[in-house]
Amino acid sequence: MALPTIEKLDCDSMLNADADWDHFASAWYKDHNYGQLGDDDRQIIEQMREFFASAGVRRGYGLDVGTGSNLYPALGMLPFCREIVLLDCSKANVAWLKEEVKNPNRSWDPFWAVLQGHRSYANIGNYRELLRRRAWVRRGNLLEPGSRRQYDIGTMFFMAESSTSSKAEFGQAVRRFIASLKNRAPFAIAFMVGSEGYEVKDRWYPAVEIDRCDMEECLQGVAKVDCIHETIRREPPLRTGYIGMSLATGWALGARDGGSGYEIGTTKKSLGHMAGIS
Repeated sequence: MALPTIEKLDCDSMLNADADWDHFASAWYKDHNYGQLGDDDRQIIEQMREFFASAGVRRGYGLDVGTGSNLYPALGMLPFCREIVLLDCSKANVAWLKEEVKNPNRSWDPFWAVLQGHRSYANIGNYRELLRRRAWVRRGNLLEPGSRRQYDIGTMFFMAESSTSSKAEFGQAVRRFIASLKNRAPFAIAFMVGSEGYEVKDRWYPAVEIDRCDMEECLQGVAKVDCIHETIRREPPLRTGYIGMSLATGWALGARDGGSGYEIGTTKKSLGHMAGIS
């Protein structure tokens, strides 16, 4: 039996563990947000493409946290990785991703075409087949600490601020993501700026309203920031209170540079873990 609709007012104080991630409407969200290539996504993809193409990673071990219904962050790492882990704790998202990776929808072709603006991507023939071979969908918990850094390159798109109404949880998610990367590993993090929560079919999900200062604060001391790009706006806006998107690129700082390491854990059942909705 479906759970009752979550009223928007309740999301103003909703923590990550309070949201019903396991019933997230993954296919609906993909069609609503990524059925067509928007100009804001195009600009974000171009910024990610140029940074990763110059980062020097070869045959790395990649991580995309909170993949949700969005494959383009993983596509951005594809030429530089021998394996890419797509991490999400939502049962619904994991099930959707496993099927999507087997046979990626042709609606991703325009997103890939933007990436092919750089020769690192243009040299790849069949990106759909390469993604099938290199992507591994994993159900996991961003907030479960471990003991070591393990990834050579990473992405986290529209997840940290779109999974809780708490700035403390937002900051923790960003820092734990950075701490899962090896020392000097390049990363790209995309943020929804000014979002106040969002509806997916008949359910509301939490978001925390952030700005550039919040982005800078959560990265301070754990990353060397290359650039926090100017906010890109979309009309009409995707979400209530939504201002736009922003991308932060940079390199993780290892323990010897002042950071601390975590290994992202996996889980077999939902315990209200940090869910990523991209």
